[in-house]
This record gives sequence, structure tokens and C-alpha cells, in this order.
Amino acid sequence: MKREFTTLCDKYLALIEETKQKILDNNSRNLLNYDKVLTHCHSSTAVSLIKAIGKGDNDFEVVCTETRPRFQGRKTALSLLEAKIKTTLITDSAAESFVIGRGSVPIDVVFIGCDFRVKWV
Repeated sequence: MKREFTTLCDKYLALIEETKQKILDNNSRNLLNYDKVLTHCHSSTAVSLIKAIGKGDNDFEVVCTETRPRFQGRKTALSLLEAKIKTTLITDSAAESFVIGRGSVPIDVVFIGCDFRVKWV
């Protein structure tokens, strides 16, 4: 039974990864016109999509919120910086100012992420 459960979990995780890839394949080319992105809450899917649309675009820039209390936005910011994408980290409470055009980066689109996370016990 344990082996069957592990097999089913592996199939489920593979399905999640396959779905993420479909999201990237079907949407990255439709979002290439956006140069200024604000993202709230870490999501590996959203980060992968942001990296895909920002690749090679020197005008591309991302604003990440800290996402308190766990600070997932820091993880997002680090990942984007490692991909050589211009990134600004702001507090959650500053997000509204950026969305309504009062921040230092004029936002074109907002990504809100939510990924399923598996923790093996």
C-alpha cells in the first residue's frame, strides 16, 4: 500500500509539473507586451512565467512584495535577480501605491501566485 501511495503521489507531482509547463507554453508569448510586473506571493509557476516573458528584454522589470509573515517575496526576488531580471522588493503595504501608479515603477500587470507545496513526512 505504501508503494502504491508513493506511486500515486509521484504521478500527481508529475501532473502538476506538466500543467505548469502547459501554462508557460500557452501564455508566455501572450504576455510579451508587458514590461513592468508586480508580483505578490511566491509561486514557482508565476516566477517561471515572469522569467519567460522577461528573457532578453532590457526594459523588463519586476516589483515583488515581501509577502509577510513568511517573506516568500524574497525568494521570488532572489530567483529573478539570479535570472538577471531587474527586481525591486517592496513591503506588502506599498503594493497599492505601485498598482495605482504612484510607485517608482509603472506597473503593467500583476501576478498573484499560489502553488501547491508537498512536504513529505
